[in-house]
Amino acid sequence: MTRTSERAWVGAAALAVAASRFLLRARTVGSYDAIGFLRGIQHFDVARLQPHFPGYPVYVALARAARAFGLSPLDAATLISALMAGVTTLAVWRLGRALGGRAGGACATGLYAGAALPWLLGGAPLPESTAVAFGAWAFALLVDPERARPAAGAVCAALMLGARPDYAPLALSWLLVAVFVVERDRAALRRAAILGPLAICAWLLPLTALVGPARLFALGRTHLAGHFEAWGGSIATRPGLGLRASAFVRDLFFDGLAPNRALLAALVTLILAALLWRARRGGWSRAGKVALLVAAPYALWVFFGQNVIEQPRHLLPLVVMLLVGLGALLGGQPVFAVTAIALVGLASAPLVRERVRSVPAALQAARYVEAHYPPDQVVVFGAKSIRFFEWAAPEVPTRTRTWLSEVDVDLERLDRLPPHVLVTDELTPDPARAARLGAPITFCRDPRLDRARPCLSLRPYQIGVAR
Repeated sequence: MTRTSERAWVGAAALAVAASRFLLRARTVGSYDAIGFLRGIQHFDVARLQPHFPGYPVYVALARAARAFGLSPLDAATLISALMAGVTTLAVWRLGRALGGRAGGACATGLYAGAALPWLLGGAPLPESTAVAFGAWAFALLVDPERARPAAGAVCAALMLGARPDYAPLALSWLLVAVFVVERDRAALRRAAILGPLAICAWLLPLTALVGPARLFALGRTHLAGHFEAWGGSIATRPGLGLRASAFVRDLFFDGLAPNRALLAALVTLILAALLWRARRGGWSRAGKVALLVAAPYALWVFFGQNVIEQPRHLLPLVVMLLVGLGALLGGQPVFAVTAIALVGLASAPLVRERVRSVPAALQAARYVEAHYPPDQVVVFGAKSIRFFEWAAPEVPTRTRTWLSEVDVDLERLDRLPPHVLVTDELTPDPARAARLGAPITFCRDPRLDRARPCLSLRPYQIGVAR
């Protein structure tokens, strides 16, 4: 294969990936955080969680630029995710080729095109696809056997942090690989040491000026305290190691690669056979050490510091690393490579189509209330689901609460008690008030699309009525 033809098919693959992501993009908001990003694209305000701290300025800026073409906030956000998925395809090819030659690059590209988590996030109004694109290119530019560019890689790592700052462990890994593994002249590393911080300043200084230094610091302190102590799903709030380990494995392989048990079992069997074949041939010792150096810091951060139980998207960088490694492993065995690509694609495609057809449970509930109750006849109490009501049914009166006892207090303060009071199952009832709840109406979505809350129930609530 000539260099020209190679570049042509890799470019075509990148365009195909970007097109597939956008054509099968999310048609509705899929999560609490997604609503914050779409609001931030319309009006950036970190204090109002539009989006939440630290603001993700690179992703929001790109999406706001896409709005200049007349796109809605949702289409602008998903377009950026899709385009950046295409950019990641080029980096995956380079990384796979560096580890396993052209066959390894081709196999890694095919696996990335069909794997579930990259496909879903490549069409979602979230920053992960953008951050991974910059991160993948940071490493691709560092390890390119033809012409390494540490300075350009440092800029990409800095932009990755601007798209998703909690990818900081990946930046640390990049720095370790650049200094201790890649053998380049010190002048190139000095240029990287200058350009990287400058690129960070390019997004950090405008963010600080927009929010205000003191306010940004205060928001950051509050956000970090809440993340680790209350709602972030870290090991401090969800301490079960067994549960976290099983969720981590599920996120990486089932949600990440092939969300179908039978097809995943076949894929794992194929991988084990390829590993046995590779073990008999030997090699990979240095590559394995570098892979561990790249993956370990971020894997530890996700396992202990992030919500692996309910948010598989935090593992996207690890999924991409795994796909690159599998491409290098399987690329030299054409039958194994083609079979693995087919298994991944067949497992992922139905779920991606389901994402297009379905909507989150909270959004279903909001549409149901809007269709069945006049706005002056109802009030809805809930927790995170209320953000969906505010987004999709803004005329419906709502209150964000945690305990059912709080509902009584709120209702007593109303000038007029509406005939219909609805509460979601997010509210914790006490024994006395639980008797006042009516029969639930439950809305659900495929749990593979929403690990946090695949179902949501609405129940009527009657003041002072024992059942």
